[in-house]
Amino acid sequence: MPYQIIEKNQTKYILLDAIGKQIQTEQDGLDLVSICARNDTHKLLIQGERLSDDFLRLSTGVAGAVLQKFFNYGIQAVVVLDESRTKGRFREFLTESQAGNMFRSYSNLEEAEQWLILTP
Repeated sequence: MPYQIIEKNQTKYILLDAIGKQIQTEQDGLDLVSICARNDTHKLLIQGERLSDDFLRLSTGVAGAVLQKFFNYGIQAVVVLDESRTKGRFREFLTESQAGNMFRSYSNLEEAEQWLILTP
């Protein structure tokens, strides 16, 4: 799974840019946890294009399984997602997740990065 290591304001995070394998399975979530561990960071920024349609459809269980792995291993994740891709239950889920400090969604990269860098 291609990724970049970004260091900004003395904070390191993993960036999954728009091009590359989509997150489609629980194993993809574990692979991302491993990437974070190998690079000594617990922060992950995901471009929305990397989320598969199955991830966005809560009934498949993919999002729940992947995010549970992130929570279990203390990975803070933020996704930059075009609001046109968020519908129904997934939109409700994103609204609820905004209250926590482990997973967030933003519509632009700057806001997403700022949250990721500033959240302990």
